[in-house]
Parts: sequence; structure tokens; C-alpha cells
Amino acid sequence: MYVLDFGQNITGWLKLKVRGERGQQITMRFGEELWPDGKINYYSTGTGWKQQRDIYILKGEGEEIYEPRFTWHGFRYVEIQGYSKMPEPKDIEAIVVHTGAEENGSFLCSDVLLNQIQQASRWSLINGMHCGMPLDSPHRERQGYGGDALTAAKACIYNFNMENFYAAWMEDFADAQNQDTGFIPHTVPCQDGGGGPAWGCAYIVISWLCYCYYGDKEILKRHFANMKHWMDFLATGIENGVVEGEGKDKDCLGEWSTPGEILIPPRFVNTYFYGYCAALMEKIATVLGEKEDQMQYKKRKEDTIQAFRREFYQKETGGYSIGAQGTEAFAYKLGAIKEEEKEQVFAYMAKHLIKDCDCHLDTGIFGTPYLFETLVDSGYGDLAYQIITGTTYPGYGYMLANGATALWEYWEKEYGFYQCSCCHNQPMFGSISGWLYEKVAGIVPLSPAYKNILIAPAPIGKLRFASAEVETMYGKVSVAWEKTDNRFSLYITIPCNTEAKVVLPNLGGRLLEKEEPLEMEPDREKGILFAERRKDTYLLQIGSGEYRFAVEK
Repeated sequence: MYVLDFGQNITGWLKLKVRGERGQQITMRFGEELWPDGKINYYSTGTGWKQQRDIYILKGEGEEIYEPRFTWHGFRYVEIQGYSKMPEPKDIEAIVVHTGAEENGSFLCSDVLLNQIQQASRWSLINGMHCGMPLDSPHRERQGYGGDALTAAKACIYNFNMENFYAAWMEDFADAQNQDTGFIPHTVPCQDGGGGPAWGCAYIVISWLCYCYYGDKEILKRHFANMKHWMDFLATGIENGVVEGEGKDKDCLGEWSTPGEILIPPRFVNTYFYGYCAALMEKIATVLGEKEDQMQYKKRKEDTIQAFRREFYQKETGGYSIGAQGTEAFAYKLGAIKEEEKEQVFAYMAKHLIKDCDCHLDTGIFGTPYLFETLVDSGYGDLAYQIITGTTYPGYGYMLANGATALWEYWEKEYGFYQCSCCHNQPMFGSISGWLYEKVAGIVPLSPAYKNILIAPAPIGKLRFASAEVETMYGKVSVAWEKTDNRFSLYITIPCNTEAKVVLPNLGGRLLEKEEPLEMEPDREKGILFAERRKDTYLLQIGSGEYRFAVEK
């Protein structure tokens, strides 16, 4: 028996060149982890008794090449039995296989660990793309879980061209929806697995993202009636303004995969997603010119926010619900925090993370991206950086410190029953990659397909530089920034026929463009359409072209 280590957790198959006797049987078994004795630990890929296995029987006619094209596996390690000698490197090859999705973006920064997290995220995202759906795992379940896909969708869009992939998957949602009740299964197109309202809400969220990032208005037209049916179904689970479940079914997962015990009530998460999707439906109705629907969903959104605050806001402390596992970030994302309350709420959130969590996260698949987004927006970006770059449990750094080359299903390395380790190749926590593009590099579409772009980088923590590129319908958007003790430099490329809103930190000194002082007034020769100096920032509106800004202390 021989065990091969390919150094990276992938999806695909093994290509093997062999010679042997007729009838000789070679067995290949695939896994993600090893036991201490060097044998493959199969628990993360199928709870031990469900093993990924290929068997090849030789015909005995010289060199033979085994390469299956009718299956795929999730693996880093391959155990080979029945081969007479250790295979030579030239005779073995791990073939990476996934649904076609062209690379669409790249991110790089000065922090080695953040770069490794980005790389592991990309592998997990692309490893999950098979059979035209985003899978939760490439081996054990192989299901298109809506909740997993929803939270990772923005990261997928930044890294890969997902326009056709998601458009096709949304058709599966339409087909899978119960036409009588409006219910959407938690997994699409195959109808199985646990979940809750968030899982069906992927239908609305991903369709909206396709409009924002690709300008696909047709996807909204095509699915608007189905989305309305889904929202009406969710409304049947409302009691006193709170979404208690899916219709009469109150058995919902809520915030999944938190470190340790899930404490946040499912009804909190359910209500958040109903309100969030009501807000999206208001926007979709506006785009489609459906005035009556726009007003209806505006009211649903406002009613839900009011009920959310009444039920979950703790005015004395500033916390929401249990005051942990990202509850304040959910409230911020929903728009439930009043302007005069934000300082107290955000301070409470930060204190909990520092004091109770020792600068670690305590969130699951939905709260994690919301938490890091909220920390940056509320002025706690350095805390976000500290949490993400920590290497002890729980966190991304802990995964990588324990040998991860793709992201795990849980923050724990081992979790579950029968010594079952969690899946070690799961895309849902890859949401962090979207945060790197959107917050650290600062690239966000302000209007559909990046016709108008926001460039607002966050030079957080110990980062000295960061850069990102994204292909858009108009061309490439690129951002690179560098931070020193006395200067912040920002290099931008804006594609033709677009404009960008640029936000730079105000360090108290001069603002330069190509090393020339920039006046706070329009200069169309330089592409500056608007310029304003504020207390903490510079705000610019620029046209297409290449720019080299610098802010001095």
C-alpha cells in the first residue's frame, strides 16, 4: 500500500500510468486527512464507511492509462493498493476538475497569512462547483445548499465569472419551488437537507447580486413572481412580527457552524433574512417599475425592522438578542440600528469580541461576513484584522496552522459523531474572500455592472499594501494601495465609459495626483469631476483612466 500526497485539497480524479498482469486489480481510495500512522483518515469525506474508491482491473497489454471521466473526488491524499511498486512521479497526476468558471479577479497583500486565507478560499469556492450548482462538499453530501451558497456568493463573483452559472442555477430554484405553497427547498435542485428561511432566500439574494455585478435585469424579470411567492410563504411563519419558522415548521438551523454551541435563536436569523429580503424586493420592484410591489415591500421591511428592534434590541447594553455570535452585525446589516445608537451598539460588539472572545470570532456562516463588514464600517477595522490573522482556535488562521489548504466546514478540526471530522473542503466560510476585495481593496459596484464604482480601501491593522483586480462588463478595475508612516498611496485603473467615487483617508497633509498637488475643485483634464476635503477623508469623483493618488501627513 502506498499513500500519495498532492499537497493541496482539490476536486478531480487521479490519472495513473500502470503496467501489470491481466486481471491485476488496483484500488485507489481518496481522502483529505491522515491518521498519525500515515494512513488516510476517511471520516471527513464520508463518516468512515462511505469511502471514495476507484478500482481498475488491468488488461495486461503493456502501459495502460487509467483516467475516469465519469466521476470526481474531493481529496489531497490517495491510497493505492495492488500496485507492485511505488508509482513514479511521472506516472501519477492529480487532475483538477470543476464546472467551467473563468477567473475574474485577484487579491494580494503584505500579510502572508491573509494571502493564504485568500488562496484557501479560492480553492474551496471552485472545488464546490460541479454539475451546475455550488455544492456544500465535493464528496459527502454533494448538495446545492442555498444558505452555504448565499453567504459565499459575493466571494465567488469577485473571484470567478459566475454570470451564466448563477443564471442557470436560479432556473433550478424556479423549477424546485412548490408552486402551491411557494416553499423553496433547502437544497436545489435535489430536495434534501436541513436549513431554514435563509436557505431559500438565496433565490432573491443571488439574483440581486447578478443584477448588481453583471447588470442582468432579465434575471429579476424572470424570477420576480416566484420571489414574491416565496416571500408570501415566509410570511405565513410570522407571529407578532417575528419569523418563527418556515410556515408551521419551526425546525430551522438559523446561524449554522458557530464555534461550539449555537446560541443565537433561529427566529432571530429567520426574521433578519425576511427583513433583508423585503428590502431587496423593494429594490427589485423599483428596478422593474412595479410601484405597488415596491410600496408593499417597503412596508414589510419597515414592519420587520420595527418588530426586530422590539423583540431583540437590549437598550440598556446596546446589544441585540444574546449579544454574541454576530447579533449586532445582523442588526447593522438589516438597518435596524438608529444613527444615535450606533456608537453604543458598536462599542458593545467590540467589547464582547475583545473581552469575552479574546479577540476571536464566535460567528457562523452568515454572521462571519457580516461581522467583518460591520467592524470595518464602524471604525474597528484593526480589530477585524487582529481576529482574522490570529492562529489559535477559532478562526481562519487556526485552520491554516493545522494544515488546511482549503476551508473547513466547522471552526473545529474534528466535529460530530463516530470520530467524524468535519468536511475540510467547504466553500461557505470563503465569504472572507469577498470581504478582502470589497473592504480591504475597496472595490464595490455602485450601479449595475460597475457603471459607477466605489473605491474605498481600508488600510487596516499591520497591512502595508494591498492590491486587487476585477474584470467587469466594461473592462478591468484595479486598485493598489501602500501605507507608510507618513504617506498613503493609491493607484487606480477605471475602465472606459465608467466613473468612480474614491474615498481616501485625510492624514492632515496634501493630496497629490501623479505627485502634483490636487486642488479641491473639478479638473476635467485630470479626470477629476468632483473633489471635497472632509474631516477624516477626501471624497473624489473621477472618470475613466489611470490615477496615482497620495495623501501626506
